Amino acid sequence: MDTSTKNAIVSALSKKMVNTDTSANKASKMIGISNATLSNMLNGKWTNISDDLWRVAQNWTGYKIAWKLSITSNVKRLHNICRDAQMNHKSIGIADEAGCGKSCSLRWYASENKNVMYVECEEYWTKKVFLSKILQAMGEEYYGSVAEMVDVILKRLNEMDNPLIIFDEFDKLKEGVIQLYKTLYNKTEDSAGFVVAGAPFLRQRLTKGCNKNKQAYKEINSRLGGNLLYVLPSKNEVFEADVRKIAIENGLNDNEATLVVKEAGKSKDLRVVRRIVEMYLLEKNYKKAS
Repeated sequence: MDTSTKNAIVSALSKKMVNTDTSANKASKMIGISNATLSNMLNGKWTNISDDLWRVAQNWTGYKIAWKLSITSNVKRLHNICRDAQMNHKSIGIADEAGCGKSCSLRWYASENKNVMYVECEEYWTKKVFLSKILQAMGEEYYGSVAEMVDVILKRLNEMDNPLIIFDEFDKLKEGVIQLYKTLYNKTEDSAGFVVAGAPFLRQRLTKGCNKNKQAYKEINSRLGGNLLYVLPSKNEVFEADVRKIAIENGLNDNEATLVVKEAGKSKDLRVVRRIVEMYLLEKNYKKAS
């Protein structure tokens, strides 16, 4: 990893710690690195820090190398949803297609706001792993029994000022793990907010679980307002304006941005848009070099 990238990560680390009023000791626990390693990163003592540790720190900040995040319509919508959930202690569900910008926008909100915990879920997680990831996102020690970890999480949530937990890829979790969300919600109602996000399968899974009267599904669906929100704009012209904004803010001119909009077509996949923009940038750099 080159020096300019490390400098950018250090800048992103400092910015997030200031924006979220997070101490170095707490930030190191959230990131999953030692306090000494974080201190060395921030103070330019990089000799013994591996690229893997740099990438771990980068992931916590939400910083994307060589890619400018744009405030598009879906980013605004997701940030407004998060703000509503956080400030009004709501539980809100989101389900939309891959490539709609959910994860990037949710991590971005977490990196800019105090007392926001972002947890990206995985299908192999047990209850203990799930709870330990929440504690790590809080900057707390993560050990003990399931009951003990739940107690620590509840205590911290009820102590914090307008806390928000964002569960991304929530549809990947096992049945028993999903049910822990109901417990956390019940014990922090009117003091904490939750955003639960996933792919369209999350909507199908909740509907199927409710129809089959599976344990906790009706309660979970009710706590999410009985409705999971969409992210992507329904109007093509809004999406096309977003694509143009992304292309121009990442270094393309107006004519090139028009071509990107045309190539992106009706897929509404922002990952595809990024690949197209990066191809144009690569071609421009190649021409400059030659």
